[in-house]
Amino acid sequence: MSQISLASASSEYSIETSFHQEKPSGDLNQKEQLRARLALYKLLMKYPKACLGVLPSFIFGAAPIFAFLLFGKVITKLTDYAQTKVDNFDDIKKYALYMTILAIVLMILKFLDSFFWIRVGSEFTNDLKSHVFEKLMKSEVSYFDCTSIGNILTLLGEESQSVQDSFGNTKGLQFQYLGQALVGLILCYCYSWKCALIATCIIPYACIIIYFCSKLIDRHINLRFLYIADSMTIAEETLSTIRTVRGFNREDIEF
Repeated sequence: MSQISLASASSEYSIETSFHQEKPSGDLNQKEQLRARLALYKLLMKYPKACLGVLPSFIFGAAPIFAFLLFGKVITKLTDYAQTKVDNFDDIKKYALYMTILAIVLMILKFLDSFFWIRVGSEFTNDLKSHVFEKLMKSEVSYFDCTSIGNILTLLGEESQSVQDSFGNTKGLQFQYLGQALVGLILCYCYSWKCALIATCIIPYACIIIYFCSKLIDRHINLRFLYIADSMTIAEETLSTIRTVRGFNREDIEF
């Protein structure tokens, strides 16, 4: 058998295995997905840095709303001075001082937000990799017979990196957006309840659109996982075949 034949046979075996074995096991129903997500969040909240990082992220997301509020007051005072010529520079200086203090607080909060979530993402991913590797080592031998090497390598590599991205800075951004939305909606009700009602009416439609978009994104992520696993399986088995030929000193015959 030539080297090309070995590679082709390896590729055909990999593709057949992935189509007949990986796809059914990769399709999780909604209950299993929800259970897995809850387990990840439960594991995440066991880290003290994750609990400490929620508050800076929430305040950092809400702080720009107060910055816009102070800036609007400064613009209003300047407009009043241009129209009435009334000296109100003391109030402008006061608001400018508040904006300066807010900028310093934002700098500190941004540092805490980045520090906590980067550390949490790294530690969480390392612990998850160790846990997955321990489970793999305790699995039955039949599991490795029916699971391709690409699936296992993708689980320990690509998927672990995705978890680190999702539970690192991305999780901090989610808390920032949540704080910004809640504080902005509260202030909107305080200053103009009519505009707040319009924004509140839009929220259900936005949730529906986000729900369907997330379904499409999840489907794309699952397909990406399967395709990467197939590619890594083909590459691994092809390279292993080359090493086998080299190990038996059969290059002259194969080529």
